[in-house]
Amino acid sequence: MDYGPNFIVGTGRCGSTLLSRMLVRHPDILSLSEVFTSFTTQALFARKLDAKAFSRKLERQSRKLSEVMKTENSPSEFAYEYSPESAFNPETLPACMMMTLPHLSTQPDALYKEMQPVVSQWPKRPLSEHYLAWFDWLQARQGKALWIERTGSSITMVRALHRMFPNAKFIHIYRDGRETALSLRAHKPMRVFLNMRKRLKRIGIDILKTPFRYSDSHIIYRAAPLIERLVPVNELLNDMPSVEAAGKFWSDMIAVGLADLARVPPSQRYNMRYADLVAAPRETLSAMLDFAAPGLPSEGWLDEVQAMPRYREPAWMALAADDQAKLEATCAKGTALLEQTEGHRPSTT
Repeated sequence: MDYGPNFIVGTGRCGSTLLSRMLVRHPDILSLSEVFTSFTTQALFARKLDAKAFSRKLERQSRKLSEVMKTENSPSEFAYEYSPESAFNPETLPACMMMTLPHLSTQPDALYKEMQPVVSQWPKRPLSEHYLAWFDWLQARQGKALWIERTGSSITMVRALHRMFPNAKFIHIYRDGRETALSLRAHKPMRVFLNMRKRLKRIGIDILKTPFRYSDSHIIYRAAPLIERLVPVNELLNDMPSVEAAGKFWSDMIAVGLADLARVPPSQRYNMRYADLVAAPRETLSAMLDFAAPGLPSEGWLDEVQAMPRYREPAWMALAADDQAKLEATCAKGTALLEQTEGHRPSTT
């Protein structure tokens, strides 16, 4: 059965990584991780590419992303393990080897080597068709029935993804805005995104809005090399945003993403609360798979992964009362929009 493309989208720090790690254990699902983060501003700018150009996309390192992925900043999503036997070092590591391929294989170097001659034979075609061919090849190579891709902060990419993959299904996972915002400000890669937006807005560029949308802008695509040279990555990594800035950033991402999801046919979108995944993992995952891959056998997988989610006391409740109030106020817009969303139930935390 052809299940078609599936994308997990969210603001980042919303539980999508956990969901991806649960899906990777499913015997029939290829759980792709951070494909579009790896290619930064080059990820979704749609144009026709020949095999050589698509290969360069898989290989090209972003200076900014490489800085973010250094050992002292590296998030858990970065899975490539350097060793004397590794085929690559930090200066030569291809973009697709930062996160995507190491999540699929314990021998990512071998998988990359096997993939190269396949990709090199592909014809010139739209970028979307290259992605589909790549994902389908990986799916067949791993012996899976379907693929589901998850990229952090991909709620800002819904418009571009829907245009490139009009038949794709979107699983939107979201978490209490107050908790998500605090996690966004603490997570160094997300902090770079947040701080970069703040700095660029000072000169009239908002990377969440047209015509400068990060994932979908000809201007940003062309200006990316200059921006990478000018942006002080270490400063962005170490500049701790205020709780108000983090809350507003989360709300703005929710506003952008929900507006784009509203343009996706209802049969192709699904809303999923992180709180439900933690409280009732078996039922929540079963309902999600009924949407993404109806009829896919999953009982054994559900038995295996239902213990993975862990409840944690909300971090925002440990803030001083004044900071709690500021955070709640700046998250109010996004929270209100989620409450109007089809399938949403109010959070209990």
